Amino acid sequence: MVGSYTSTCPQVWWRYLFQLAAKHQFISLTAVSAILFALLPLSPKAQIIELDSTLSEYVQEGLKANPNLVALSSMVEAAEKRISQVGSWPDPTLGFSIANLPADNFAFDQEPMTAAWIQLGQRIPLGGKTSILSKIAESHTDALRYEEKAQQLSLAAEIINTWYDWAFQLESIKVVEAEIGLMDDFIAVARRKYETGQGLQQDVLRASTERTRLEDRLAGVQQTALTSSRRLAVLLGREADDLPEPPAGLIETFPRISQKEILGQMLEQNPDLKRMSAELTAANRRVSFAHRNWWPDLNLGIGYGFRQDSPEGMERPDFFSASVGITVPIYGSRKQGPAVQEARANSRQVAYQQRALELELRFQYERLLDEDGRLDEQINLYLQGIEPQAQATLAAATAEYAVGKVDFEALLMAERALYEARLERFSRVRDRLKVRAALAALVGDSYLTTSSESEEKK
Repeated sequence: MVGSYTSTCPQVWWRYLFQLAAKHQFISLTAVSAILFALLPLSPKAQIIELDSTLSEYVQEGLKANPNLVALSSMVEAAEKRISQVGSWPDPTLGFSIANLPADNFAFDQEPMTAAWIQLGQRIPLGGKTSILSKIAESHTDALRYEEKAQQLSLAAEIINTWYDWAFQLESIKVVEAEIGLMDDFIAVARRKYETGQGLQQDVLRASTERTRLEDRLAGVQQTALTSSRRLAVLLGREADDLPEPPAGLIETFPRISQKEILGQMLEQNPDLKRMSAELTAANRRVSFAHRNWWPDLNLGIGYGFRQDSPEGMERPDFFSASVGITVPIYGSRKQGPAVQEARANSRQVAYQQRALELELRFQYERLLDEDGRLDEQINLYLQGIEPQAQATLAAATAEYAVGKVDFEALLMAERALYEARLERFSRVRDRLKVRAALAALVGDSYLTTSSESEEKK
């Protein structure tokens, strides 16, 4: 609310605060600057990867239908139901007994102390033990929720990676088909030169062999693309033969990112870090529970005994009894004391695991950024240098072969160089998209798991 308000009248706030600073010397300009910084609107979170609407819909489909995620969601639901259970008192006990019944004739009215008893008992944990158990269960549930979020991000990244693998393979199919068409042109030129006596028959045979090799590669790429499409269907929770619509192509748009900004986002919203924080909270609460286990449990009991009147008609009143007892921790040096030490050791273990996870996440973050920068340079190198040069080389070799200045092998080498350059550029675009997806999942970017319609509403 503050950010949205100050954005409409920033000049008024600036003027008012500086007038206040000038009037009251005890307000420093540093303090005024800090206040103004807090009043400024929050900048939007950095976008790491851009998904088209079709891919975003498939991600949403996978998040809803993937059986592994559905199973984890059920686990979270079960953990939520456990919170109230562990925070409740033990069930009261209800008992029935017969006391002082004579064994010679089992008569209820013979002895004055014979009675049929009904007893009610309740154990009450003292020291707030049930409350802390409930809080431990809450922390455990929070940890499971963050684990579910991490699995959602992981699945989204896997769907995106499979989608871009499929898109790369479809682009490869187009490149190979274009190369086959180009090879047909080479065969026509070589045959024409051979028929006019200016070329060799081996050039025609060599071109035909190369075309067959390209057809073999095309069949392999088509099979790989089919495998990727089936893999994507399974990730979406479909049958393997229920194939989704194929991607239109590789997106080559990469939003600019601020390393400092996304590092802060990662440390703030990475679900694995949040899960470890929840586990550490649960471990610390277990330490508190171990301390509270020194408190005794209170045992309350009441009973009511029914007696029959004597055979002579003398009235015998019923009995009422009540009892109070507590547990005595006489084995505390072997039970409660070591339990506290155990809980503290477990808490330290989780704390060190959290630190190790943070270090590993920072390493993965730096590694992905380095890889993203390297791929950016390589893509630009192929776009601006290698691919145009290979295309120019092929054009020159084609023209020179037509007039007999170069042999057919040089023409094939130029064709292969252009073919490899195009595929290498596409592969680096795909790899960079996958790096961005991994980086978004590492940061915990909700953009991966949010539908395009929700993003537009925001």
